[in-house]
Amino acid sequence: MPTPRSNQVAPLRPSVACLLILVCAAFSQIIFAADAPNHFNESRAQALLMAGQAALEDGDLTLAQTTLGQAIQLFKINEGLYSTEQLAPIVQLLWAQMRVGLWSELDTSLGYYYWLLEHIEATTLDAQLAIARNIRSLYLEAAAHPSNPMPPRHLSAALRTNWQTLSYIEATLGAEDPALLPWLYDGLLLQFIENRLNDRRGLTNYQYKTDGSQFISGWSLSRREAEAASHSIGLSMLDRIESIARARIMAEGSQKKALVKSSAGQNTQLNQLNAALALYRGDWERLAENDGKAKAHYEEANSNASFRGVLRAPELLPRPLFETDPAVLTTETKAAENSVTQAWSERFPGVTQRIVDALASNKQVRRAKKAQ
Repeated sequence: MPTPRSNQVAPLRPSVACLLILVCAAFSQIIFAADAPNHFNESRAQALLMAGQAALEDGDLTLAQTTLGQAIQLFKINEGLYSTEQLAPIVQLLWAQMRVGLWSELDTSLGYYYWLLEHIEATTLDAQLAIARNIRSLYLEAAAHPSNPMPPRHLSAALRTNWQTLSYIEATLGAEDPALLPWLYDGLLLQFIENRLNDRRGLTNYQYKTDGSQFISGWSLSRREAEAASHSIGLSMLDRIESIARARIMAEGSQKKALVKSSAGQNTQLNQLNAALALYRGDWERLAENDGKAKAHYEEANSNASFRGVLRAPELLPRPLFETDPAVLTTETKAAENSVTQAWSERFPGVTQRIVDALASNKQVRRAKKAQ
């Protein structure tokens, strides 16, 4: 009897050709995985940031915006939605958008920037103040931009940033801390800049601080009323500077009197402070064309012989920094006299570039720290 054929099928054996195909496919996947660029790695994000900064410095604002936008997205992916690594490219993007006059895009980026600052982990005080100084400069440059349809809006934002920074320092360090001094004098410079704005449309909601440190806002002021309020604010800034500087001198004297400083040294410091404040008050009155009051303050400053040689020409005012050392005052004022007076913006007649540069610099902050 013939043996029945089995129903089982013999296992198939892959041919050599099939094996070669499978091996090649697997090997090609390995090669691709090894050679494919990782578009989301940290080094690429840093490279985009550097390229965006370079484009901004070279004036290629379109390339700067594109590259910085890509860097921001990569930092979000790599470091997280609330990552501090985003701050640097966002700030650079803000400057690019401002310089090219993309006001709607600038507002959007500013909104995201402030949102991010509210959600990131706390940074150092110095870092916070550096952020405030940079944003304040951004607002000032935006106010001076020739294509800006509403310069008072950004000027008000610069003033508000300075007030908020002062409040932040007071809450963090105390109402009499010397760290307030440069920001108080910056507030005076900002009042001067505001007074020189020749297009005041939009400044209907004038905002200022009273002597009781309360904000008064929502008033529609005439030009004369606004100038009077601004002048008063400048004087109040000098009063605060006097109070803090005097307290610091007295505190240093009480701590070091037995070791280093004598009462004579403390008296010298106080006399210099009194003369310097008289000089700056005279400058402020002169800028307001109150010649009688300016003359009285200058005579008070002259009671200290060291201050008689400090120049007081109107074109040199206001002085970009607050300084009590008469030698430094004399040197810096003469340097300003010898330099070319460069106008800042047609919208702000009488405001020179050196005033705006002083607001952007941390030179006065470094001096305040050195004096502590």
